[in-house]
Amino acid sequence: MLSRTHGKREMHTERSRPEYLGVLNIERRKRPKLSCRKLSLAPLLFLLLFLTPAPITSALTISPANITKMKSADWAGYEMTTLDAVDIITVVQGSWVVPKVACAKGETSYASYLVGIQGDEGGAAFYCNSGSAAYSANCELLDVTGCTGIPGTDTVSPGDQMTSVTTVVYSTQTATVTLMDTTKSWTYTHTFTDTSRIQDGFWVLSDFGHPLTKFTVFQTSGNFVTILGKNGSIMSFHNVLSDVITQFSKYVNKGDVLATTSALSGATSAFSIKWLKAS
Repeated sequence: MLSRTHGKREMHTERSRPEYLGVLNIERRKRPKLSCRKLSLAPLLFLLLFLTPAPITSALTISPANITKMKSADWAGYEMTTLDAVDIITVVQGSWVVPKVACAKGETSYASYLVGIQGDEGGAAFYCNSGSAAYSANCELLDVTGCTGIPGTDTVSPGDQMTSVTTVVYSTQTATVTLMDTTKSWTYTHTFTDTSRIQDGFWVLSDFGHPLTKFTVFQTSGNFVTILGKNGSIMSFHNVLSDVITQFSKYVNKGDVLATTSALSGATSAFSIKWLKAS
């Protein structure tokens, strides 16, 4: 993760790892009290449409110089960081299509895509469990292994269109992660206490330290952020000197690139991630 240390950014090499289908045996830390409820899709779709900004057409094309490109041992995707103030990123959202995975006999590997404000994120996992392909909704809270209470009926399949929205209200120290599968018409929401003051938005895919599951090209769209009350796509903030956009490619310590991230495109800052190798 990226965090602030004396005005500078520091790369963390590890994140909390989710538990999936018993493959990982990780002790869960005590979670803060939170409320979760399943809602009908219609009201939240209305809310999502309300939160989604109008396209900013003046930022449809950017040069590579406007974005910092890095290799990361943790993930592929994009990060938005603000450097001049705190408590100003209040909404991060993104949409994607769940890819199809390919599993070899007996293979155990992992891939998870998460969207949110650092540590408070919703997304989807697609992985191989002892040779069998598996798909699930995924949610992560700051400094906690993962969300609980996602109904078993909230299933995920290849080709599903999904959206995640994280909203933070700093004055009340509350955060809400809303995860939607618009193909299957379900919505899940978590509201909880968050006392952090971290100013990073993430749209990232990770293997959480396992071999990276082979997946078809991962397509995203609708990648928006609210900074100081201004709604816009990731791309729309590229000329703001205090806002840093970083494009990550996933690699392993020996330097091999496992997954590459495309440039941002269009009014919604769409991008794709391409799998190259497992490890």
